[in-house]
Amino acid sequence: MGARRRTEATRVVESSMHEALSLWHDTDHWPGFIDSFQSLVERSPDWPEPNSSVVWDSIRGGRGRVTERVLANELDRFTTEVADSEIDAEQSFMAEPATGGERGVLLRLTLDYEIRDASRFQELMNSLFISRAVRDSLRRTLDRFAIELTDPT
Repeated sequence: MGARRRTEATRVVESSMHEALSLWHDTDHWPGFIDSFQSLVERSPDWPEPNSSVVWDSIRGGRGRVTERVLANELDRFTTEVADSEIDAEQSFMAEPATGGERGVLLRLTLDYEIRDASRFQELMNSLFISRAVRDSLRRTLDRFAIELTDPT
């Protein structure tokens, strides 16, 4: 395994924590905001309870088949173990009251990941390119999530 990396994206939206987390749990809405999401393959009947899981496929040229298993489902945080053909990761979606005079909630999407079978070359590539691509993907997801949350039509 390679070195563990962390990347995150944040966004303030006018919503409640409950509304944000409820939408994040709703896999029927994932095509509208999860970056490179193509289709849901399988969902545990007890989703989004701890140890339940979903399996989904990304768009062509994307991540391939992705499995997410719930590690924690709390009032302000939803954490999953994520695996695809390239990475093993822990992803957290958090919602907390905005500060500094902003209204609404601060959304934070964090991915702690390791590249499978990482060589020195892959570690260099991660430093130069992959971590930026992951961060950009998280930002696109949060941007689309904010639109879906505030204007679901």
